[in-house]
Amino acid sequence: MRVLIFPPLTKRKQGFTLVEISIVAVIAVIIVSMTFFTTRTAWLYVSRVNVAAKRLAIDLNRAQQSAIGKRTNFYVQFLDNLGVGNTQYGYQIYEGGTVGSGTAISPAPDIFDKNVVINEDLTSNYYIMFGALGQVFLCNLRVGSLAPNPYYVQLESPDGSEVRYVCASSATGYVSITQSAP
Repeated sequence: MRVLIFPPLTKRKQGFTLVEISIVAVIAVIIVSMTFFTTRTAWLYVSRVNVAAKRLAIDLNRAQQSAIGKRTNFYVQFLDNLGVGNTQYGYQIYEGGTVGSGTAISPAPDIFDKNVVINEDLTSNYYIMFGALGQVFLCNLRVGSLAPNPYYVQLESPDGSEVRYVCASSATGYVSITQSAP
């Protein structure tokens, strides 16, 4: 009877060597880093446009609630030409009066991130005013075609790849954000 202490030398071992695993890991890191850096700008645009749309929707709701609470008109006036090379856009909230004669709620306008623009058709003459009942009292924003015909502002990334529409219902003043034109 013969007893083997060592396995036969002709049998091959199973598994991968450290060198093979290292090569696969390096290739995976290269592929992931290439993907990250090529889509990083797109991710930043999505984030910045979303944040700007949410901030605008919150401020429109604030103006509406203030109009209801104080029983006076509040309006949001959209501004352009606020930055170098006319690339900065923003808005300011006013209390009472007519458009152009109210009292500003904050001393300086809220300015959008430099990577978010209001659609170029919008100028400093655009506004939305909420009446004492919270309805849209006066507005010269564009009007959507869907019922109840919301007024809307189009926010987009400079390259136009990311677009959000901040809408206010013409009947109730309800503010919403959509990714498609109303």
